[in-house]
Amino acid sequence: MSIKQDVKLLSKNIVLYGGYGVSASLAKHGVKSEEIDYFLPHMSSNFFKDKIYQQLIANGTGIMYDKWFVNLSEVGNVGAASVYFMVNELFHSGKLKVGDKIFLLVPESSRFSYMYSLLTVC
Repeated sequence: MSIKQDVKLLSKNIVLYGGYGVSASLAKHGVKSEEIDYFLPHMSSNFFKDKIYQQLIANGTGIMYDKWFVNLSEVGNVGAASVYFMVNELFHSGKLKVGDKIFLLVPESSRFSYMYSLLTVC
């Protein structure tokens, strides 16, 4: 028996469904993408950066690159810990102001599941 990830299925669907989830999550809570101050998407590779951006634009929930906060180039893909490293680095960056909205996107690709979270700086 061999259990493995179907990379072709993943490539075809992971960004598409993640984008749908972003749109649905923001709509459910009445948040417009332009209200987001920082977008922290976990990506296993920079290969996905433009694909995610283009999908968000296509869904009408574009978050401009200047709002993205990623540290993949410095930290690498550390799996489930990636979002915690990004939040910690942003927290200690001195950039945050009271009221800033931080939107997290964390995929778990082997099960095509996502976690979305909106944090507000107090």
